[in-house]
Amino acid sequence: MKRHHKWIIGGASTMILVYMIVAGILLNGAIIKQQLNHNDVLSKINDVKVSQTETQSKLNELTENLMETQKSLNLLDESLTSELKQIKASTSTDFSGIIEDSLESVVTIRTDIGQ
Repeated sequence: MKRHHKWIIGGASTMILVYMIVAGILLNGAIIKQQLNHNDVLSKINDVKVSQTETQSKLNELTENLMETQKSLNLLDESLTSELKQIKASTSTDFSGIIEDSLESVVTIRTDIGQ
């Protein structure tokens, strides 16, 4: 084999070797980056699951509070209806008409602090 053929084969082999090393380094970097992105995505998914659980818990608590408030309002309505019937029974019919007209304009405002 002639000397220049050895140079050509040696140069080509060196270029192929350098290409393989560079490709290996770049692929390794891409794999590491992909692994980091995968870990970030898993972390975000776990955060969403925790947030979802907390939100569901708060919704359940709000639903229970709403049901208790509804029961209280029903009891209050029954109590007011009962008292109104007693007032109608103990007064004349003219006065009960005034109560019925006035009762529609009475407003009760409730907050979480009080009435």
